[in-house]
Amino acid sequence: MGQLLREALPARAVAARYGDEGFCIILRDCHDSTTAHAFAEQRRLKFESLRIKVRRTDEILNSIIASFGFALAQQGDTLETLITRADDALYQAKRDGRNQVNPTPGETAVSA
Repeated sequence: MGQLLREALPARAVAARYGDEGFCIILRDCHDSTTAHAFAEQRRLKFESLRIKVRRTDEILNSIIASFGFALAQQGDTLETLITRADDALYQAKRDGRNQVNPTPGETAVSA
């Protein structure tokens, strides 16, 4: 998963492991919710299309789901406040049924 995220990163973007099964991506040159949403939705669809074989059983997992939350930097944000808002949006996506992209409340949601 981490490799798939790194392969798609635009210039000046950073991806890092965040928590047990999470990742954080900072798109430094992203200034609008449409671009952020499109980037996350492309990654979500890529994960969903993966077929992974379980080593012990050779069983093929039919789909992998991924939930994404995002936030745009605002005046006065610290890295901590920005990540907290994105994390809150992620947990809202999980509460709303998982396997979706969710902006921070107040950001413009974009349908895919």
